[in-house]
Amino acid sequence: NLLLKGLIETSKKKASIELSSDKFHYETKDANLTMKVNLKAYMDENANQNIQGEINILDGVLMYQPKTKFLSGDKDIIVIQDMKLKNDAKDTLSLNIQINAQKYIKYNTKEADLFFMPKLTLFKDANSDLQIYGIVSIEKGVLTLSDKEFEFDKSEIYFNDKDYTNPHLNLNLHHYALDNVDIEIYVTNTLNSPLFLFSSNPAMSQNDIMSYILFGGGSSEVFNTSSGTTSKTTQLSTTL
Repeated sequence: NLLLKGLIETSKKKASIELSSDKFHYETKDANLTMKVNLKAYMDENANQNIQGEINILDGVLMYQPKTKFLSGDKDIIVIQDMKLKNDAKDTLSLNIQINAQKYIKYNTKEADLFFMPKLTLFKDANSDLQIYGIVSIEKGVLTLSDKEFEFDKSEIYFNDKDYTNPHLNLNLHHYALDNVDIEIYVTNTLNSPLFLFSSNPAMSQNDIMSYILFGGGSSEVFNTSSGTTSKTTQLSTTL
């Protein structure tokens, strides 16, 4: 399904290669995708490498589950275990690859079931780190956390600086609680320092909103310890 063509000059250590496909199927435990691929790779006699082109996702499902690992957002903190010894070898690789999708792609894990569309550029100069620029648009979906569902409205994740592991967020979610309560959750700022804004219909205090999210009822009901009743917080503690 992939066509590889080009020229490799072994005596001069030069190469010019093109990799293309109108419909390439890629399947692993983390992804099952059909893609249109058009990539070109060059290497000169000085070992400078350049890869550029486009990957267009036609359809499929992504199941990648990030490894659970604590990363501090404080850039003044140095994690010794993550420090790498510097290599004197020259980094001669440069990249300019666009990743797009023809339609919304499904992302499915234990916690998330949603549809998204990437419009990204992978960019790298020689002797520099990889950078990702662009936007991931979320059309719809559901997050399930602690047996509670949070439904996505249209949302975006922006990659617009060198620190692609800390993108900017524009997430709109709804949590539908009992008593026909609709809680809207807006998440903004960055992944390392998110800001959460809450509102509800019907309008409630922030205490009641949090009480509905955590315990499924208003604060007056949840913390009610009057004679003959058991509060939901007590029931939760007993269950735990």
